[in-house]
Amino acid sequence: MLDHLLRFLHPLRDGNCRPFLLFERMEYISKQLKAKIIIDIDVGYSENEGYTIRKFMLDEDEQFENRYKQAALIICKELFQKLPEKIEFYSLLNGTCRVVTIAEQDYKQALQTMSWKNSFFLKQKFLVV
Repeated sequence: MLDHLLRFLHPLRDGNCRPFLLFERMEYISKQLKAKIIIDIDVGYSENEGYTIRKFMLDEDEQFENRYKQAALIICKELFQKLPEKIEFYSLLNGTCRVVTIAEQDYKQALQTMSWKNSFFLKQKFLVV
């Protein structure tokens, strides 16, 4: 079982990547959205001039991946002043990995979507968290 779980830390074990986040909860109040965003980053590692975020999930869930991507892009851009090069979603049950390559347009779309959701939920007396 441990061997199965350890393989999800590859390529971190081969020395080519430098992890800088490991199971960190990121809480941030976005100045642009005027809302608090909370996400858990399982692994963040730098390679070359950029960095990658890795998220472990029990099973594949495309809706969760889209929401996570939006929140991660907003937090990363505002905290690190730089977007990740990619986000890797690992399914622990079936061993698959889905890699999402990030472009500047993804950040703009995330801001627009989260802004719309935030204004809708505020009208309904709910906060986007």
